[in-house]
Amino acid sequence: IQNVSDPRVRENFFSCFKPLADFDELGLEIALAYLEGGQTIQAQQLLIDLTESPSAHIQSAAVALSSRLLHQLGQPALAREYDQQLLGQLSEVQCLDGMTGKACLAQWTEFQETDYQWPYGQVVTEVKNVKTARSAATSRAPSMGISLERADGLLGQCTITLTSLLSGRNRMLAVNDSLGRTLYTGQLDPRSRFVANTQAGIYGASRGNLLIVSLGRQIVAFDTLSDSKAPLWTKDTSSNLQFATHNRRSNIGNVGRHRVGRTQNQGSWVGVIGPITQNSCIFQIDDRLVCVDSLSGETKWSRDNLPLGCDLFGDEQYLFAIPKDSNQALIFRTADGRKLGETEDYLPPWPERLATRGRQLITWRAGDNSQWELSSMDPLNGEVVWRYVFDRKSQADFRQNRFAAIAEPSGRCVVIDLQAGRPIVDHAIEPNVSMNRLTLFVGADEFLVAVQQPHRVKRRIRYIHGLNQTDYTKAFAGQLYLFDRPTGLPKWERAAEVSGLPLMLLQGVDLPVIAFAGNIRRQGQQGSNQEMGVLLLEKSSGRVLFHDEHMPISPHNFSLSVSDPLSKETIVKTSSRQITLAFTEKPRPPEPPAMLGAFSEPEAASKGLKKIGERLFNQF
Repeated sequence: IQNVSDPRVRENFFSCFKPLADFDELGLEIALAYLEGGQTIQAQQLLIDLTESPSAHIQSAAVALSSRLLHQLGQPALAREYDQQLLGQLSEVQCLDGMTGKACLAQWTEFQETDYQWPYGQVVTEVKNVKTARSAATSRAPSMGISLERADGLLGQCTITLTSLLSGRNRMLAVNDSLGRTLYTGQLDPRSRFVANTQAGIYGASRGNLLIVSLGRQIVAFDTLSDSKAPLWTKDTSSNLQFATHNRRSNIGNVGRHRVGRTQNQGSWVGVIGPITQNSCIFQIDDRLVCVDSLSGETKWSRDNLPLGCDLFGDEQYLFAIPKDSNQALIFRTADGRKLGETEDYLPPWPERLATRGRQLITWRAGDNSQWELSSMDPLNGEVVWRYVFDRKSQADFRQNRFAAIAEPSGRCVVIDLQAGRPIVDHAIEPNVSMNRLTLFVGADEFLVAVQQPHRVKRRIRYIHGLNQTDYTKAFAGQLYLFDRPTGLPKWERAAEVSGLPLMLLQGVDLPVIAFAGNIRRQGQQGSNQEMGVLLLEKSSGRVLFHDEHMPISPHNFSLSVSDPLSKETIVKTSSRQITLAFTEKPRPPEPPAMLGAFSEPEAASKGLKKIGERLFNQF
């Protein structure tokens, strides 16, 4: 095989025999050949596996090559996980061409880890009016966020949005990095635009920069490393694309305790994304189980007579297919689709399946004594790998296919690494017996946990809602907690208390602000009046940076981004306003985390805190 020049032939050999022997050296050679040939996504899919190689020198080389690839293609924010390894445990280890990890990183980027840190000083706010040209290019507005049910640390930290022209004719997919910057836009073909007219059942999965999106009636693949907006491939998931979608999208905008509702055709699920491996993607077309090449879409194998509408998951060895409303799974070999048998009747029902990691099944279910139980099960033998028990009425959320946050009403917050099965955060919080929702944001350095409770609207407010139905919570009332990711310790002296505006779910997880926004309809003597409210908290301290509830309404447009991390500026845009927050090193009076009641007057609320802080600062 060493004498074969075609990397595809060598890759097929590598894929077939790597479970039987150590061929990681060959895998690295193939990845290098792909990189030399400009086949970046093919190289990356190989390198993902090689970063877990038992060989230390293969692993370090794969990490360095993965970092270099993302920097060269202008996606440095996605490379942070690899960069931190090169500056950490691999800093003095030879990785590539005799260079240490630290030397490697210095060769292909001038960025330092400190460039991602934000000054802890005065923040200068500038608000100006902007005019939006009503053209096809600028009238494109976010339509809905796409939840990634399975992802790794690359696209898992991004926000995926299905956008469209206001005419609805031109559907596009946008991928923004953790700082809100657009790193990829993809174009749906005309038939995909037709089948994507419903929000029901649209979700995604990713592996590295390979993005697979289920539109229900179709599954579409994108290479987000590429400049091409065209999909890699598109597959119909039913022979009848004209069926009516009766189910509505459940748990809009949240990949938490309940997963995205599946599109149904006559009561059977369609468009379920199965396992994605280095060279394959599995899904179901009617009663046929299909495995295609994950990059080309070419069929590798198919198998008939599968029960309609199965839940699919697995790894490179085993594929599990659980028929709807069943507690048993059919077991197949991933490589060729050969049926190996079926499990016994011990699998949890669909509502209790929080997530899957390979063949690992993560469940969130009511256990004994009315307690909630988070556990990991191997469906091959029913063995429980690990388990944690929590109080009754606890709330949970799940992110990046790796982290689960649980808040107990008695006053405890836990963030668990599902890969290792161990808690990262286990800390006391304010008791909250009325909590009804939990939202987790996972940044490179922090965990942000939002504990929500029912919100009471004042009489002069008729209603408060987000800018769309998918990407915002209901009017938020509750507490925010920020924890340091490496240590698990809280970063604020106490929780930030917020009540009023909806929490934005699709905001960059590494932005220096936490955004709340919504449209407000007030009842006055002259009738009702509709305005927009925006609240921005500083992430490092929890204090209020900007609060205005009387802005012109912005039906669709609201975005946060950092144009350049070195500029230390965050830009917030609505249809008619641009808010620029410049973070500086200038000393400032100390201010505690926010304590905002429901629609308190922003000026009065902030002046009291400022005066107290200024007195303390001047006295000091």
